[in-house]
Amino acid sequence: MHIPSRTVNPADLVLEHCRVDGTDRGVRALQHYGSTKSTSHLEVGLFVLLPHAAPHAVHTHPEEELLIVAHGRGEVECQGVRREVGPGSVTYVASLVPHGIRNTGEQELTFHWVKWLG
Repeated sequence: MHIPSRTVNPADLVLEHCRVDGTDRGVRALQHYGSTKSTSHLEVGLFVLLPHAAPHAVHTHPEEELLIVAHGRGEVECQGVRREVGPGSVTYVASLVPHGIRNTGEQELTFHWVKWLG
């Protein structure tokens, strides 16, 4: 069964706290998860990252990914290159490329991620 065509509004989200090594990193929610007619896997989510936090260490995965910053300031590392990001920044990450995002500001950083596999 494929993900149905639908709109997910913020009020529809079930936020879960994200803790890594006993440290609170923020909250996250999945907006869409599953397969579609043209992908074997699609994942769309929202993360509200606490100041000076990262959701996890730099990592890789087989899916391609977009990181879309909606609010706040941070830094993305992609293939060993670090770039400052803010509202409107979009990072494309190819399959198996090391990457990560972290909040460098004093306010929360909100970003969306979209991951897919053909």
